[in-house]
Amino acid sequence: MTIHLPEGREQFVRSLVAGGRFASESDVVEAALGLLEQRERGRAGASDTAEPPSGPPIWDTIREITATVPDEV
Repeated sequence: MTIHLPEGREQFVRSLVAGGRFASESDVVEAALGLLEQRERGRAGASDTAEPPSGPPIWDTIREITATVPDEV
């Protein structure tokens, strides 16, 4: 498989290898894909088990807080 990355990403990958963080560019891609897979699994699981937020809507809370802030002088 051949992967083409934008120059900035390619430089980042190479810097990780050059810095000794990873042994090869393939190792960097493997680690990145592992994190992406974890995140995607979390999203899939979260949408199945997500509970509606408790408490007042965030805008009500913001209005409450900002109501105590004095007007500009």
